[in-house]
Amino acid sequence: MFSWLRRRRWWLLAGCTLLTLALVATAVFLNRPSTTAPPPAGAHPPCPSGDEFAARATELAPVIFEGSSVTVRVDGAVTCAPGWAHADVSFDNGRAGWVVLRYVDGTWQWTVDDYWRQFGEDDELCTRLPDELRAVRGCAAATSAPPTEGVPDCGRQGVDAAIAADWDGVCVPGEFCGVDGLVRLSQGGAVTNSGRWGEAHIDVFSGEEVRGDVDGDGTDEVAVLLDCTTGSGLAAGRIARAYVVYVGGVDELRVLGVINGQQQEDGVLPTLFDKLELRPGTAVAHEVWFRQSDMTCCPTGEATTIWTLNAEGKLTPGEPEVTR
Repeated sequence: MFSWLRRRRWWLLAGCTLLTLALVATAVFLNRPSTTAPPPAGAHPPCPSGDEFAARATELAPVIFEGSSVTVRVDGAVTCAPGWAHADVSFDNGRAGWVVLRYVDGTWQWTVDDYWRQFGEDDELCTRLPDELRAVRGCAAATSAPPTEGVPDCGRQGVDAAIAADWDGVCVPGEFCGVDGLVRLSQGGAVTNSGRWGEAHIDVFSGEEVRGDVDGDGTDEVAVLLDCTTGSGLAAGRIARAYVVYVGGVDELRVLGVINGQQQEDGVLPTLFDKLELRPGTAVAHEVWFRQSDMTCCPTGEATTIWTLNAEGKLTPGEPEVTR
């Protein structure tokens, strides 16, 4: 009889032990740290909270501020559009501004191109936001500037006369800056409206013209370097940079091509140029481009793009060759 009781007690003890282990395992499973799976490819991420936005912006700040650690605080709510997030912020130096993050390659990135830390009046905010955030912010939709017909008030001088006049009164193509038609320069620059970027400032690099006979007629063509910015005075306010190549030896400004950077990563400053060579039948652009990890002062990428004169007499780009 005692042997039967001992066997029964052993089975009861084993059963209680198994039940206890099962309960412990269930509790551990229910209280495990939650993990959020990344959005599937092509899906839009959830809008970050204010704390998440501030933490990510603070983490990225040393890259943006050229090595300086800066604490970013979110003032108010984060506004989002698919793949974009915006917040009014203040920095630990007491300066107020706003930041736009863009979701790239599975993570939020500080958009260090045309929307980056523009410290302006409130009424400038809408003109500096990407299209995806305008409606969320309550801004009117962007409208393109009307195209400029012909060459009003630009005269019919050739490129040599334009150089002699320091490009004053000359009309340049606005396409590289997101402006339809032509833009008339005055005293080396112009303020215009870009349908995509809002107010845009176009400036000419006078004295840095490049010469070379591209069309083979024995007369040099001339390329002039143009800059397009938001007018903020910051490196990150740069929108685009391009060479405009004009036909030489004629009494009017005739465009052979607009040469812009072809090696360009998303979410970084626009590609710059080391130099441009005008050769028979081609223009060789030596580009310097920004990687995601580069500071705003110092692009580390290099590439070469060969532009070829086509049958219509226009320069068209080939594929950029990355050399660094």
